Amino acid sequence: MKKIILLTFLWLNNSWAANQDQSSTVFMDLDMIYSLGDTDVDIERNIGFLTDRIVRLHKQGLKTVQLAAFSNPDAVNKFYTNVFFPTTHLNEPGDEISFSTPVGQSDSPYSGNIFARTAKAIKAATNGKVEIYAWMPILSYRIKPDSNYYWGVEYVKSDLNSENNDPNRYKRLSPFSPTTWDIVADIYADLAISAGQYIDGIAFHDDGMMSDHEDVSASAVWFYRNVWGYSNATRNSESITTNPQLELAWAVKKAVYINKFTLYMADVSSRFIGYYYDRDVKLKTSRHIYASALLDDRAYTWLGQEPDSLYSDYDSVSIEAYPYMEARFNDSVKNNTRPLCFFTTSPSCMSVNENTFYSQLTSAAKKYDGNLEKTLFIFQTVDWTNYGAQNLPDKSLGGAMLKTLEKGVNHIGWYPDLYFPDTKFPYISGQFEQALNKTR
Repeated sequence: MKKIILLTFLWLNNSWAANQDQSSTVFMDLDMIYSLGDTDVDIERNIGFLTDRIVRLHKQGLKTVQLAAFSNPDAVNKFYTNVFFPTTHLNEPGDEISFSTPVGQSDSPYSGNIFARTAKAIKAATNGKVEIYAWMPILSYRIKPDSNYYWGVEYVKSDLNSENNDPNRYKRLSPFSPTTWDIVADIYADLAISAGQYIDGIAFHDDGMMSDHEDVSASAVWFYRNVWGYSNATRNSESITTNPQLELAWAVKKAVYINKFTLYMADVSSRFIGYYYDRDVKLKTSRHIYASALLDDRAYTWLGQEPDSLYSDYDSVSIEAYPYMEARFNDSVKNNTRPLCFFTTSPSCMSVNENTFYSQLTSAAKKYDGNLEKTLFIFQTVDWTNYGAQNLPDKSLGGAMLKTLEKGVNHIGWYPDLYFPDTKFPYISGQFEQALNKTR
């Protein structure tokens, strides 16, 4: 009898050990918490809705929240104008975002800092057992006119002679401009000052990208010539790309340079947390990338996301495992337009084979992360390929999660998560619930 009890204990202990390195992560927007005209009472009610959702998910095994600290009211121009914490370079929701509005004018009826207030509520409701990553843009910022740096801002430039400018790409500050380093470091310092006691890591958004026709801004060309030794570099990218070996080396250098940029920002936040809150902390880092970065061996030349360096530089890599988006994304590489599958019924978007996509993506990730210890799959909960953004059925969402877990994926997440009482999704039931339970 004692032997049976001991063996049962060992089996249970080993089962726990087998799962202790698995995890689930929810990716949450804060846009739903604030609407123009909301008061602090409204905000606190809405934060309560989000927190209740986190508590329920935590009971099912949720371990991490990647909480978006930014908003995008200027989606047409593909860069971020608002953040949910106070900073001198960007607006908070409620501040005016139009350049025609007098500088400094704001009609915001609430006290701001939604990010810190939400993160604090999550920590309190879960007794600190849920980790929080501040999900932040890397370069896609529109600096407000009263910033001290406004007139010195330099954006990424595409090849002046190229006809391949992609309107779907983010508008980004040039990482080769010293002013960009100063601006973004200030933003990350302000994040740490406002919410440093509540965050455990930084999740870098997917805007850290660079095509084979970028960056040819003045600062970038100077950098290529004087730092990287490309003496023939000009405002025409063909001065580099006509040499295949030089082109590949250039692409890798740019990808690694963006990594360096992000890690510096994480270090800035860590240092400010240490100074302001007496926390000796080194924030964890995660990098959002497109699935194409793994599925296409040459994608780093036009994405600026190079797998080897990504896996060596970050604590985790968050892969946007969005089959409906990637179908059109890969198909269009042939003509260099590379649009995403937003609001389209293109056959290349609609005919994707989900099982093949996830199987190939899992195999591709294992090339760089054999045991998939640093790989996080982000599953889309919504089909964006049609107007209306329809919720995916459980068999597509939960079923895909279960299948990838069976194939060796250890870390799963999903985006978006809807947390208001009348819009809650995904439903904590069926295969989705089973997948969550497997990551306990």
